[in-house]
Amino acid sequence: MARLWENFTVGTSIVGFAAAISGCTSFGQDSSEVLIRDPQKGRYENPTEASVSARTQWQYAAMADYAYEAARRKANAPDKADAANPSPCGSSVPPRVPDEWKMWDGFPSAQLVAQMKPSGLFLLVLERESQPREIAVIFEGTDFAEMPDWEANARWFLRFVPGYEDQYTLTARLVAEEFHQRLASAPNRYTVSPNDEVLRHSSGDPIRIVSVGHSLGGGLAQHFAYTFKQMPATAKGPRV
Repeated sequence: MARLWENFTVGTSIVGFAAAISGCTSFGQDSSEVLIRDPQKGRYENPTEASVSARTQWQYAAMADYAYEAARRKANAPDKADAANPSPCGSSVPPRVPDEWKMWDGFPSAQLVAQMKPSGLFLLVLERESQPREIAVIFEGTDFAEMPDWEANARWFLRFVPGYEDQYTLTARLVAEEFHQRLASAPNRYTVSPNDEVLRHSSGDPIRIVSVGHSLGGGLAQHFAYTFKQMPATAKGPRV
Protein backbone atom coordinates (compact mmCIF):
# COMPACT_ATOMS: atom_id res chain seq x y z
CA MET A 1 0.00 0.00 0.00
CA ALA A 2 2.87 2.41 0.76
CA ARG A 3 4.23 1.90 -2.74
CA LEU A 4 0.78 2.41 -4.22
CA TRP A 5 0.43 5.71 -2.39
CA GLU A 6 3.91 6.78 -3.40
CA ASN A 7 2.80 6.61 -7.03
CA PHE A 8 -0.69 8.04 -6.51
CA THR A 9 -0.62 11.52 -8.01
CA VAL A 10 -3.46 13.65 -9.26
CA GLY A 11 -3.36 15.48 -12.57
CA THR A 12 -0.43 16.82 -14.55
CA SER A 13 1.25 20.19 -14.95
CA ILE A 14 3.62 21.75 -17.44
CA VAL A 15 6.20 22.29 -14.69
CA GLY A 16 6.04 18.68 -13.55
CA PHE A 17 5.43 17.19 -17.00
CA ALA A 18 8.30 14.70 -17.09
CA ALA A 19 7.66 13.62 -13.51
CA ALA A 20 3.91 13.37 -13.86
CA ILE A 21 3.85 11.09 -16.90
CA SER A 22 6.18 8.67 -15.17
CA GLY A 23 4.25 8.70 -11.90
CA CYS A 24 7.10 10.27 -9.93
CA THR A 25 6.72 12.78 -7.16
CA SER A 26 7.38 16.47 -7.79
CA PHE A 27 7.10 19.97 -6.28
CA GLY A 28 9.42 18.93 -3.41
CA GLN A 29 7.08 16.12 -2.41
CA ASP A 30 8.78 13.03 -0.97
CA SER A 31 7.60 9.42 -1.06
CA SER A 32 5.58 9.70 2.17
CA GLU A 33 3.71 12.87 1.21
CA VAL A 34 0.78 13.91 -0.98
CA LEU A 35 -0.18 17.21 -2.56
CA ILE A 36 -3.76 18.44 -2.25
CA ARG A 37 -5.15 21.18 -4.46
CA ASP A 38 -7.68 23.31 -2.60
CA PRO A 39 -10.45 24.14 -5.14
CA GLN A 40 -11.33 27.27 -3.20
CA LYS A 41 -7.77 28.62 -3.40
CA GLY A 42 -6.99 27.20 -6.85
CA ARG A 43 -3.51 26.04 -5.89
CA TYR A 44 -1.66 23.25 -4.10
CA GLU A 45 -1.04 23.49 -0.38
CA ASN A 46 2.25 22.40 1.18
CA PRO A 47 2.86 18.62 1.08
CA THR A 48 1.11 16.67 3.85
CA GLU A 49 1.64 13.19 5.24
CA ALA A 50 0.15 10.56 2.94
CA SER A 51 -0.99 8.47 5.91
CA VAL A 52 -3.64 11.07 6.77
CA SER A 53 -5.26 11.00 3.31
CA ALA A 54 -4.72 7.24 2.99
CA ARG A 55 -7.19 6.56 5.80
CA THR A 56 -10.08 7.89 3.72
CA GLN A 57 -8.81 7.72 0.13
CA TRP A 58 -6.98 4.39 -0.15
CA GLN A 59 -9.97 2.94 -2.03
CA TYR A 60 -9.49 5.47 -4.85
CA ALA A 61 -5.79 4.61 -5.08
CA ALA A 62 -6.73 0.94 -5.37
CA MET A 63 -9.24 1.81 -8.11
CA ALA A 64 -6.61 3.76 -10.06
CA ASP A 65 -4.27 0.78 -9.77
CA TYR A 66 -6.99 -1.61 -10.88
CA ALA A 67 -7.68 0.42 -14.04
CA TYR A 68 -4.28 -0.68 -15.38
CA GLU A 69 -5.02 -4.33 -14.64
CA ALA A 70 -8.51 -4.15 -16.14
CA ALA A 71 -7.17 -2.47 -19.28
CA ARG A 72 -4.65 -5.26 -19.78
CA ARG A 73 -7.38 -7.87 -19.40
CA LYS A 74 -9.51 -5.91 -21.83
CA ALA A 75 -6.73 -5.79 -24.41
CA ASN A 76 -6.35 -9.56 -24.23
CA ALA A 77 -10.09 -10.26 -24.53
CA PRO A 78 -11.58 -11.33 -27.88
CA ASP A 79 -13.27 -8.56 -29.87
CA LYS A 80 -16.54 -10.47 -29.73
CA ALA A 81 -16.47 -10.47 -25.95
CA ASP A 82 -15.65 -6.76 -25.94
CA ALA A 83 -18.75 -5.93 -27.95
CA ALA A 84 -20.95 -8.13 -25.80
CA ASN A 85 -19.66 -6.75 -22.51
CA PRO A 86 -17.80 -3.42 -22.67
CA SER A 87 -17.11 -3.63 -18.92
CA PRO A 88 -13.93 -5.68 -18.46
CA CYS A 89 -15.18 -7.81 -15.60
CA GLY A 90 -18.96 -7.55 -15.67
CA SER A 91 -20.25 -6.63 -12.21
CA SER A 92 -17.42 -8.32 -10.32
CA VAL A 93 -15.62 -6.41 -7.59
CA PRO A 94 -12.03 -5.33 -8.35
CA PRO A 95 -9.32 -6.82 -6.13
CA ARG A 96 -8.45 -4.70 -3.08
CA VAL A 97 -11.67 -2.66 -3.36
CA PRO A 98 -14.41 -3.34 -0.75
CA ASP A 99 -17.24 -5.44 -2.12
CA GLU A 100 -19.88 -2.74 -1.61
CA TRP A 101 -18.56 -1.21 -4.84
CA LYS A 102 -20.19 -2.64 -7.99
CA MET A 103 -19.09 -2.32 -11.61
CA TRP A 104 -21.41 -0.54 -14.05
CA ASP A 105 -22.49 -2.85 -16.85
CA GLY A 106 -22.73 -1.47 -20.39
CA PHE A 107 -20.76 1.71 -19.75
CA PRO A 108 -18.98 2.81 -21.79
CA SER A 109 -21.32 1.52 -24.49
CA ALA A 110 -19.97 -0.74 -27.24
CA GLN A 111 -20.18 2.21 -29.65
CA LEU A 112 -18.19 4.47 -27.34
CA VAL A 113 -15.63 1.72 -26.68
CA ALA A 114 -15.07 1.47 -30.46
CA GLN A 115 -14.45 5.23 -30.61
CA MET A 116 -12.14 5.19 -27.60
CA LYS A 117 -10.02 2.21 -28.64
CA PRO A 118 -7.88 3.86 -31.36
CA SER A 119 -6.91 6.63 -28.93
CA GLY A 120 -5.97 4.20 -26.14
CA LEU A 121 -8.59 5.64 -23.80
CA PHE A 122 -9.84 3.19 -21.17
CA LEU A 123 -12.14 3.80 -18.21
CA LEU A 124 -14.61 2.04 -15.96
CA VAL A 125 -17.22 3.07 -13.41
CA LEU A 126 -17.86 1.71 -9.92
CA GLU A 127 -20.83 2.57 -7.73
CA ARG A 128 -21.36 2.19 -4.00
CA GLU A 129 -25.04 1.83 -3.15
CA SER A 130 -24.53 1.73 0.60
CA GLN A 131 -24.10 4.95 2.56
CA PRO A 132 -22.48 7.24 1.71
CA ARG A 133 -23.64 6.68 -1.90
CA GLU A 134 -20.98 7.37 -4.48
CA ILE A 135 -20.08 6.87 -8.16
CA ALA A 136 -16.41 6.70 -9.19
CA VAL A 137 -15.33 7.23 -12.82
CA ILE A 138 -11.86 5.68 -13.14
CA PHE A 139 -9.37 6.39 -15.93
CA GLU A 140 -6.37 4.26 -16.87
CA GLY A 141 -2.98 5.98 -16.70
CA THR A 142 -0.03 5.88 -19.10
CA ASP A 143 0.71 2.55 -20.73
CA PHE A 144 4.32 3.00 -21.82
CA ALA A 145 3.79 0.57 -24.72
CA GLU A 146 0.93 2.59 -26.26
CA MET A 147 1.87 5.50 -28.53
CA PRO A 148 -1.58 7.19 -28.18
CA ASP A 149 -0.90 7.56 -24.44
CA TRP A 150 2.32 9.42 -25.17
CA GLU A 151 0.48 11.63 -27.65
CA ALA A 152 -2.08 12.47 -24.96
CA ASN A 153 0.74 13.30 -22.53
CA ALA A 154 2.20 15.68 -25.14
CA ARG A 155 -1.12 17.40 -25.82
CA TRP A 156 0.20 20.71 -24.46
CA PHE A 157 1.97 21.00 -27.81
CA LEU A 158 -0.02 18.76 -30.18
CA ARG A 159 -3.35 20.41 -29.36
CA PHE A 160 -2.40 23.30 -31.61
CA VAL A 161 -2.40 20.98 -34.63
CA PRO A 162 -5.64 21.52 -36.64
CA GLY A 163 -8.08 18.65 -36.17
CA TYR A 164 -6.03 17.10 -33.35
CA GLU A 165 -7.99 14.70 -31.15
CA ASP A 166 -6.79 12.63 -28.23
CA GLN A 167 -8.01 11.04 -25.00
CA TYR A 168 -8.73 14.44 -23.46
CA THR A 169 -10.96 15.63 -26.30
CA LEU A 170 -12.81 12.30 -26.35
CA THR A 171 -13.33 12.47 -22.59
CA ALA A 172 -14.82 15.95 -22.83
CA ARG A 173 -16.85 15.38 -25.98
CA LEU A 174 -18.11 11.80 -25.69
CA VAL A 175 -17.51 10.30 -22.25
CA ALA A 176 -19.04 13.19 -20.33
CA GLU A 177 -22.07 13.23 -22.64
CA GLU A 178 -22.74 9.49 -22.39
CA PHE A 179 -22.22 9.55 -18.62
CA HIS A 180 -24.87 12.26 -18.32
CA GLN A 181 -27.21 10.30 -20.59
CA ARG A 182 -26.75 7.20 -18.45
CA LEU A 183 -27.81 9.11 -15.33
CA ALA A 184 -30.71 10.92 -17.02
CA SER A 185 -32.07 7.74 -18.63
CA ALA A 186 -32.67 5.99 -15.31
CA PRO A 187 -35.22 8.16 -13.44
CA ASN A 188 -36.24 5.17 -11.32
CA ARG A 189 -32.68 5.14 -9.96
CA TYR A 190 -31.25 8.66 -10.25
CA THR A 191 -32.72 12.14 -9.97
CA VAL A 192 -30.95 14.65 -12.23
CA SER A 193 -32.17 18.22 -11.83
CA PRO A 194 -30.78 21.34 -13.54
CA ASN A 195 -31.49 23.20 -10.31
CA ASP A 196 -29.63 20.82 -7.99
CA GLU A 197 -25.83 20.60 -7.98
CA VAL A 198 -26.05 17.20 -6.28
CA LEU A 199 -26.97 13.96 -8.04
CA ARG A 200 -29.60 12.14 -6.01
CA HIS A 201 -30.85 8.61 -5.70
CA SER A 202 -34.56 8.14 -6.43
CA SER A 203 -34.99 7.91 -2.66
CA GLY A 204 -33.62 11.44 -2.32
CA ASP A 205 -30.25 10.41 -0.90
CA PRO A 206 -27.32 12.42 -2.31
CA ILE A 207 -24.84 10.57 -4.55
CA ARG A 208 -21.30 11.91 -4.71
CA ILE A 209 -19.59 11.71 -8.12
CA VAL A 210 -15.80 11.44 -8.14
CA SER A 211 -13.27 10.95 -10.93
CA VAL A 212 -10.12 8.96 -10.27
CA GLY A 213 -6.83 8.21 -12.04
CA HIS A 214 -3.06 7.94 -11.78
CA SER A 215 -0.57 9.74 -14.04
CA LEU A 216 -2.31 10.36 -17.38
CA GLY A 217 -5.45 8.99 -15.75
CA GLY A 218 -5.25 11.74 -13.15
CA GLY A 219 -5.18 14.38 -15.87
CA LEU A 220 -8.15 12.75 -17.59
CA ALA A 221 -10.01 12.56 -14.28
CA GLN A 222 -9.52 16.28 -13.76
CA HIS A 223 -10.53 17.05 -17.33
CA PHE A 224 -13.68 14.94 -16.96
CA ALA A 225 -14.61 16.86 -13.81
CA TYR A 226 -14.03 20.22 -15.50
CA THR A 227 -15.94 19.38 -18.68
CA PHE A 228 -18.91 17.48 -17.27
CA LYS A 229 -21.77 19.84 -18.07
CA GLN A 230 -25.50 19.55 -17.84
CA MET A 231 -27.95 20.30 -20.60
CA PRO A 232 -28.43 23.18 -21.15
CA ALA A 233 -24.91 24.40 -20.40
CA THR A 234 -26.29 27.17 -18.17
CA ALA A 235 -27.93 24.67 -15.81
CA LYS A 236 -26.38 23.99 -12.43
CA GLY A 237 -26.98 20.27 -12.21
CA PRO A 238 -24.78 17.62 -10.53
CA ARG A 239 -21.05 18.20 -10.43
CA VAL A 240 -18.05 15.88 -10.25
